Amino acid sequence: MPDRRPMILDHPSLAQHIVYRLWRLRRVLVLVPALVLAAALIAGTVGGTASAFHDPAVIARYIAAAAAITTVAVVLLPTAPFEILAAGLVAAAFTAAEPWIGPLMSEGAQVGPFEPMWLRVALGAVVALASWIALVSVVTAVSMSLPPSRRLMHYGLTVAGFEPSGLRKALDIPPGTRRGLIAVGLPDRDGFSTVTRHMRIHDPETLDLVDTAVSYQSRTVSKTWNSDVYETRSDQTGEALVRMEYAPARDGTRIDVYEDAGMLDPFSALHFWLGDCGRDALRERIDEALRLPCPAIVRLPQRSLLCTVARMIRRRGQSEVEAARP
Repeated sequence: MPDRRPMILDHPSLAQHIVYRLWRLRRVLVLVPALVLAAALIAGTVGGTASAFHDPAVIARYIAAAAAITTVAVVLLPTAPFEILAAGLVAAAFTAAEPWIGPLMSEGAQVGPFEPMWLRVALGAVVALASWIALVSVVTAVSMSLPPSRRLMHYGLTVAGFEPSGLRKALDIPPGTRRGLIAVGLPDRDGFSTVTRHMRIHDPETLDLVDTAVSYQSRTVSKTWNSDVYETRSDQTGEALVRMEYAPARDGTRIDVYEDAGMLDPFSALHFWLGDCGRDALRERIDEALRLPCPAIVRLPQRSLLCTVARMIRRRGQSEVEAARP
């Protein structure tokens, strides 16, 4: 019988895993400054000498600031790579519009009721926040409304100090056992075992972070001298085939995973790519098997900045309603 004792969610500290988060979300770290740089070049070209971005030194300082802000965002919110990218897209849009926005934000600009500079800055911040919320919400809704499709994915890691046979044996989780946040049930008559992962996600109604369990079924299809093939199925993503190959490397073992993924919508596929989720999940599995400190992002509470902002707005509205009651 599986061990049914409560599983403790052990989250790594920020100080220990800051480098890991930066590397795992490296695509976001590259894309956001690149988008802002392209927008600054457009603004400098369109605006000419009147644009602040006509000066290369200004562009350099601006891109450095964008990279620094993106770095902080990736470290503090590694579970929401698309939301960070969306913020970069909004920043790029405002940057490209600098030839038109710049004169409105200059001292002495005649803008009617928005004459004070602080009021114009506040209005710009509100418009930027609203644009970001709209972009994330629309992209998510549209993506999830599109028909999902099967996707072929490949990712891998090299594990130092272990031979393929030893590492392969260590990674195996026998039916009826648990390891870390993952529990594997006993197989049914078709050979499928229920795999349950415990995690913290936003409740769709309250938007609070709550403990939950996500399950799928898995069984071994075949084993060869250097590979294992698994079949998985779930209500959310349908059926999938996963092949794990083990090969000797100069300093250990190379693991390559080839996944004929189930039915994924475009947003889920983009999130998977931006967050390098395949290697992150593989890193968690390896660290758990070898009893190493685990910096994997998948172990963290899956916090969404949009859900957090929406929860704050909802609670503020509820507080105001309660305060207005006689």
